[in-house]
Amino acid sequence: AAAVELLATAEDGSNRSANVTDLVDFDARGLATARTRAAIARAARSLGPPGPRALQVSGLPPNGNDVYLYKVFAPFGAIRSVKAEVAEDGTCTGTGAVVFADPADAQRARDRLDGHAPDTVESIHAIPSNRDVVLHVSVKALAGAEETTE
Repeated sequence: AAAVELLATAEDGSNRSANVTDLVDFDARGLATARTRAAIARAARSLGPPGPRALQVSGLPPNGNDVYLYKVFAPFGAIRSVKAEVAEDGTCTGTGAVVFADPADAQRARDRLDGHAPDTVESIHAIPSNRDVVLHVSVKALAGAEETTE
């Protein structure tokens, strides 16, 4: 028996890992048993699909914050983190980042919000005075490079 940790590197350069909690068994020839292959497959599925998950957002209102970002993007899927950039005086600099659990959700949010105002009830109630906000959303590469939208 041996312990196995799966490490997946996504196209955006991020790494994710999962531990195989079942015992890993090998047959007499040193090949993984069916039980081991099934455990590894379960662990691989837990890593989720590959693809860009991080979005760079610009056009946020001066009173935007992490909660606002969350409320705007949460309707599109599970979110791992949000961060609105804030100036020294506490106002939003207009930019932020959102990281989704699933790249398909990130793509759906990007397709729906890039160049548009957030129109979900949650986002309108989060900051009611900012109904004229137009967001610009692009893929955020973890290495600092950015893929812009057209």
